[in-house]
Amino acid sequence: MSSLEPNTLDGIAHIIQVALTPVFLLSGVATLLNVFGARLARVSDQAERASSLLAGASEAERR
Repeated sequence: MSSLEPNTLDGIAHIIQVALTPVFLLSGVATLLNVFGARLARVSDQAERASSLLAGASEAERR
């Protein structure tokens, strides 16, 4: 009898682990993308702020 058969406790545990692995991987990837998106939004906000400050600045202030 193999330990990967569904009628043994080890087999059932292995099946559950294999079934749940993609969920944890997708959750980790989604979290990473969320962090990257938030950081990109902050960079974009700062670039927009700097651009608006430069647009209203005099020539001496731009230098």
